[in-house]
Amino acid sequence: VNSRIFAVVTFSVILANCIFTGWTIDVTLQDSVNMFYARQRGEEVTPGGLDPVVIAWDTAFTAMFILEVVLRVVAQEGDFILGPDKYWNMFDTLVALLAIWDTIFSFTGATTFIRGLRVLKVSRALRTVRLLRIAPFLYKLRFMILACIHSINALFWASVIFTLLIFMFAIVFAGAAVEYLDNASTSDETSDTVLVHFNTLPQAMLSLFMSFTGGVDWWLFQETFLNISFVYGFVFLVFMVFATLSVTNVITSVFVSDAIDFAHQDDEIRMRGELQDSRLRWRTLKNIFVKMDTAGTGRLTLQDFTAHMEREEVRSLLSYFTLDITDAVAFFRLLDVDMSGSVDIEEFVMGCLRLRGTSNRIDMEITVQETKTITRDILNTVRDQEQRHDESVA
Repeated sequence: VNSRIFAVVTFSVILANCIFTGWTIDVTLQDSVNMFYARQRGEEVTPGGLDPVVIAWDTAFTAMFILEVVLRVVAQEGDFILGPDKYWNMFDTLVALLAIWDTIFSFTGATTFIRGLRVLKVSRALRTVRLLRIAPFLYKLRFMILACIHSINALFWASVIFTLLIFMFAIVFAGAAVEYLDNASTSDETSDTVLVHFNTLPQAMLSLFMSFTGGVDWWLFQETFLNISFVYGFVFLVFMVFATLSVTNVITSVFVSDAIDFAHQDDEIRMRGELQDSRLRWRTLKNIFVKMDTAGTGRLTLQDFTAHMEREEVRSLLSYFTLDITDAVAFFRLLDVDMSGSVDIEEFVMGCLRLRGTSNRIDMEITVQETKTITRDILNTVRDQEQRHDESVA
């Protein structure tokens, strides 16, 4: 059940079931609309049962879902309810039970009840979320879905802030409505807007919410309050500026910050992101090497490397990896691991990835290489001195 083939087959069945469910709902809706028009024309209409073909396909999908759950129970045993995917497994079990329930009522002929229950089949579409973790190219979609779920806490506090803000200003504008209606003419057009949108405090709060979310043209309220008083018109303008430019942007930044923090905390999302970044860096360095290897030999000599490092284009590309190469010769020696006098594409890419970062790291690597060279020279000198001493004694 953990194989890729099993996951792909399961994903295909779920996708096919989602399409089938959507088609079934659409056909059922069209039948209901046609029966409604028939009743309007005075025709006698008898609700029909479900198509036997639809019931057969639905039963087949139900059997597949039950088989999947059974296979997972057999394969995972206790981990099915205690393992890392226990919540998904419980959700799958619930969906399978609902499918069995729906199938039973399909065969009993409870048509009206079935049509109401059929909406629950949409929950099967949520099963595709579980399969996103095995599809690397969809990991961004997985991230967005999980980030939305993770932002529920922030959404609650954002709702509290908006409610308090709207409540405070609604009290002000409700007072303006009271002040205006006490002396307003019954034929005044402004009173129509006040009576519709500010006749109660909850309605006033809803109207203010609609004004900065696009539910209604905010100029309608701005014009109304300007007709009541210039002060109320100015207060409403302050409300719009504060709500749209300040509160909304702050809340948006909080949501984005929470999403980024969640991405860093989720190990799987972080690993997939790092894997994609590594692949991008590898392709970029490979393209840089190909541009530098004008002869097409697959290797770069010291002369070729130093010549290309004088080009601003190459330096700009390498600066993407924060490689501040002040000494091209020393940097080439760091890349030439086998000391062959030339660098192939693997040495170039792996060396740049190893040295990417600040210039201090490159300087440290150069210092280490120089220290190794000095140590090797000292050891060779000591060895020669010992050999000469042994020869003189002999």
